[in-house]
Parts: sequence; C-alpha cells; structure tokens
Amino acid sequence: MNNRNRITIDIDGDLLATVDRLSASLSVSRNRFITESVEGMVQKIEREQTDAAFERMATDSAYQSELLAVEREMGPASDSILDAGTGTQFKAAEPQAPYGRKPRRAAR
Repeated sequence: MNNRNRITIDIDGDLLATVDRLSASLSVSRNRFITESVEGMVQKIEREQTDAAFERMATDSAYQSELLAVEREMGPASDSILDAGTGTQFKAAEPQAPYGRKPRRAAR
C-alpha cells in the first residue's frame, strides 16, 4: 500500500497501553501494529463474507439449477478428456469433505 493517509482516532487509554506493550514486545512501531491489526481484521471479514456467499450458493435453488444445467451440457466433454500420458480416460477423484465428514451428494 503506497497510498498512505494520516488519520486521527480516539482510543481507550487501557487499550492504547496494551497496544504499546504488545508492539514493543514485538519490536514494531505502534503504527505498524495498528495497521497490521486492521489489515488482519479486514482480511477476516472479507473471508467470512466470501464464505457466507458460498453458503448462500449452496442453498440457492436457482444457482443449483443453473449449475446442474451446465454440468449436463459440459459433463460429456469433461468426461471424455484423455490422459495424455497413458491414453486412458481421465477419472475424477471422489469429492472429499473437510474434517472427516461425509461429502454431500448433489441432488439430480
């Protein structure tokens, strides 16, 4: 970020003391500590918003219908891809669910 702006904020005295203590223990400036903290919060919020959008897609019947239509149209072409090394048909891996849960099967 090369476009830097100077701002003024009001912050509780106890919080400022904590910021100063922590930034000193990390050997970084107060400015860097606050800037990186804000950047971390922005990344966290954006990640949560992206995750929420994917969750909405999972339950959006219009999106699911369109996804299935695309799969019906493109599936045969995808399934016929050959492995250039062996000449055998490409076999897609089974979907894996995170953390040991069973993967959900798409309704067809």
